[in-house]
Amino acid sequence: MDFEYNEYYTMLFTVPIIMIVIGIIVIFAFLYDIIFSNKLVLNRRFIKGVFIIVFFAALLITGGNQLNFSIRLDDINQVNDISGRIDSIDNVRVPPRFHFDSEVVNPKIISIDGKDYYTMTVGEFNVGDNIIIEYLPNSKVIMSINYLE
Repeated sequence: MDFEYNEYYTMLFTVPIIMIVIGIIVIFAFLYDIIFSNKLVLNRRFIKGVFIIVFFAALLITGGNQLNFSIRLDDINQVNDISGRIDSIDNVRVPPRFHFDSEVVNPKIISIDGKDYYTMTVGEFNVGDNIIIEYLPNSKVIMSINYLE
């Protein structure tokens, strides 16, 4: 299986940055409105504002969890490869949704010989399979994964 660098970059860097910026802008705009408002009365607007802050704070936290600065340091033309046995396959906490073969997939962390690598999907691979991967050296993002022959 081969994966697209642009989709990784978008979902691991661009989208989280946008989420963080929107979250910060909305939270500060609402806090500014509360602080400099003449009315400090508990009303519908205030209650709606609290919900807005909670929602955008969650957006901010989610964006921060998904943000992967190290992918900016990777050069798509300089991939490393390694072969080994899959030790474990774990779910990513608060995962972004990737599209692979016209399906929405959730990313996984694959451990190979004690080192963790990030992949958008594992497909048919299972723990114990001998595989060869091509990955980006800084972010440990898998660009290609195949069975070892």
